[in-house]
Amino acid sequence: MTQQILRQKRLRLAQTVALTVAMVGLAGRAVALILGAAAGWAAVIAIALMALPAGTQRLNWFHAPQFHRTLQDLIHRAGLSRVPPVYVLPSRGGAAMTTGVGKRSMILVSQEVLTVLTQRELTAVLAHEVSHPQP
Repeated sequence: MTQQILRQKRLRLAQTVALTVAMVGLAGRAVALILGAAAGWAAVIAIALMALPAGTQRLNWFHAPQFHRTLQDLIHRAGLSRVPPVYVLPSRGGAAMTTGVGKRSMILVSQEVLTVLTQRELTAVLAHEVSHPQP
């Protein structure tokens, strides 16, 4: 494929992710206004899990011990009490995001982030994502 086609595919993927995140946020906000903040966050997480692409899987310690050691170290440095679950998106575009609050937070990373980035780059991406969840 040419570079232009690859750029177009990445742009479409980024637009899809941005629109999905915006829609989930708006739906959660609407529920929060009607039923309260706790219900709003529950709705955001439920919608986010339903909106995940088919093939999305939870990344466990056994399959990625170095990844989890790095994440655990960053969580400890940030003063957070728990390591959020990590889900791998079956996408070729490089993407990482965090959703949820406190015990309900989760980190989503694309397969490309796990396979293409160096350990230093991956640590930087994870540090950024760890900065998002609210205690």
